[in-house]
Amino acid sequence: RAFVHLELGDPVVALAAAREVLRREGRRDRAAFLAQTYAAEALCALGRAREAAELLAPATEQLAAQAVSPHDMPLLNGLASPEDGLGPRDVGRVALLVNRAMVAVMQGSLDGARQLLVRALGLSPCHPHALRSLVYVMLRQGRPIEALAVLKAARFPA
Repeated sequence: RAFVHLELGDPVVALAAAREVLRREGRRDRAAFLAQTYAAEALCALGRAREAAELLAPATEQLAAQAVSPHDMPLLNGLASPEDGLGPRDVGRVALLVNRAMVAVMQGSLDGARQLLVRALGLSPCHPHALRSLVYVMLRQGRPIEALAVLKAARFPA
């Protein structure tokens, strides 16, 4: 429902629908991932970038704490489009770039993290962790309009 309401230009209802999914305890699946992403987009659309960054921070910090392995990439790319067609070397490069970006975030280098994530997305434009991490970095940099544009451009279908 959140996706539909975002498409209809109603971020208030989209946010409520996304929060409904997130309220269900123990959700660590695709639905929760999408709900969190849609909630961040709705918050950006409502001019509440700080809340959007706070919403994405735990997932980004968790990703930073545990390196993304190339072996995890098929699972992570479950949200990506099949056109990505990455070979094993590119899958490893994307994982490495995302991991390096998370290190840069932890070191306070948001510009460096942003550059690494843009490179990762150049290889895999729909990579969900790279996209969400880029949005998080943009929000931390005070660029909510750009973050909202990234969220809209990469909207994952429900």
